[in-house]
Order: sequence, then C-alpha cells, then structure tokens
Amino acid sequence: MNAGWFYSNTNNILAALIIEKASGLSLKGAFEKEFKRIGLHDTFYSAGRYPDAVLARVPAGLYKNAACLSYQPAPCERSTLAPLIGKDMRLQNLSWAGGAGAIISNPRDLAKWVRALFGGRVIPQRQLDEMKKLVSQNTGDAVDQATEKEPAFGLDIAQAYKADFGGLFWFYQGTTLGYRCIFAYWPQYDLVLTVAANSQPPEGEDQLGDFVLRKVLRILTMPGSSPRQRRPGGREVGTHLHTRCLQRVVALAGTECSAAKLLIGGALPPRSASSRSGPLH
Repeated sequence: MNAGWFYSNTNNILAALIIEKASGLSLKGAFEKEFKRIGLHDTFYSAGRYPDAVLARVPAGLYKNAACLSYQPAPCERSTLAPLIGKDMRLQNLSWAGGAGAIISNPRDLAKWVRALFGGRVIPQRQLDEMKKLVSQNTGDAVDQATEKEPAFGLDIAQAYKADFGGLFWFYQGTTLGYRCIFAYWPQYDLVLTVAANSQPPEGEDQLGDFVLRKVLRILTMPGSSPRQRRPGGREVGTHLHTRCLQRVVALAGTECSAAKLLIGGALPPRSASSRSGPLH
C-alpha cells in the first residue's frame, strides 16, 4: 500500500551523523572543509550559538506564523511556537536544526553552491543522479519528472513545471524561525535565482516562490535587460542585480525588511570589499 509523501528533517539529521562517521570529522569541520573547497566565503555552520562576528551581520528575523506545526497532533488549538510570535529570532541558537538547517549564508554563496552542486563539483555524478530521482509530492510514487499538476521531490531538492516560470526547474525553499531562503535553477537557460527574506509570515502568506520568482523573471525579460554578458574569449560572466525594484518585490512577499540578490549566467565577477562585510540572510 502506498504510504504517500511527507517531508521530514529526520533524514537530514541522520545524514549528518553519517557524514561525521564517514569523514572522521565533526559536522562543522566537514562543512567548513567543503565551504572552502567550493569558495563560499560568507557561509558558516555552528553546532551551538554563533560567534558575535557572524551574528553582527545577520538582520533581524521576525517570526509571525501562528499556525500549528505539522508534527503537532490534530486537532491543535495553539502552536508550540506561539510564545515566539512577533519576536526577533536573530540571536536564536540554531543547534535545534543541526544538519537540517543550521547553516547561515547569503544569496550570493547559495547561488555559487547551487551551480557547484548541479555542475558536479560537490558529489560524484552517480550520487547526483540519485539525488535527482523523484517521487510525486501528491502520491509518493516514483516519477520521471514534475508536471503542472504534480510537483516532485528528490533527495532534498524539488522539481516543478510551470509554464509562466519558464517550464521545468529545480528549486528548494528552506525555513528556520524568522528566516526564509529559496533557490531556483533552470538548466535549459543556465539561470540561477536566489532570494532570502528575514521574516516568517503567517500560514498561507509566504510568496517567495510564486510571487517573487515570477516578478523577478518578468524583470529579467523586460526590454533592455541583459542577463548574459561575455568577455573577450567567450568566458561567461555572472551579472548581479541588487536593486530597489527587487527589494520592493521581496517586501511585497510578506517581509518588512528584506534584500534580494540574483546570480545569473556563468562565473562570478571578482568580489568587492563591500561584499565581504555585507549582511547575511
């Protein structure tokens, strides 16, 4: 009998234990080794409270979701996290999330990680192929790819098909208390979009995916936009858009104080001094 489909962080906690056992390192040590190899300069992991130097770069994160948690028995009248509603979660100890979501990063590094992952620079191709094997989020049955009516999920990555989103694409949205981050990747366009927001809105009001990505894609296809550039010799250069227009788009998605960065195309341009001390999301 088909048991259906349900997302659980337990698999990520188990994966973290396997990483430690296989590598002989702590999860922090294993992550930091990988971050350095991929070139992620603004990505951090801590098994407990983050250092003040990192927290100083993290914006206030508002928790505003009063809905009961998926794990609470039904019927549920009050969320376990109700005491946190309206509070700034910037100083929270992320050890509760562990390998399932305790990393602090920013949209620029996330875009670099996504390109490295799908480019085969993080895990061997055989493991990447396994990661991309999908099941229907409606039935739990194995599927070849997502359709308009049937989104699909692999090993911590999702796939969807939406005509107004440019067709088939990979994505994932992660959420911790007071913060959200999403990436979307279109292999057919060599396009990666990443957006982070420092709020967790009430149930049903999270629009990072449907609203923000659609608006950003519309901006990128406006007359006069130039998402792809090439240097002499054919080397692709990534173009960053970090504008008030995009900040307004994110603000409309259920967050009061937000920022957005997009990475488009190939390699990253040289990092400016200001980017080293910019906010983390």
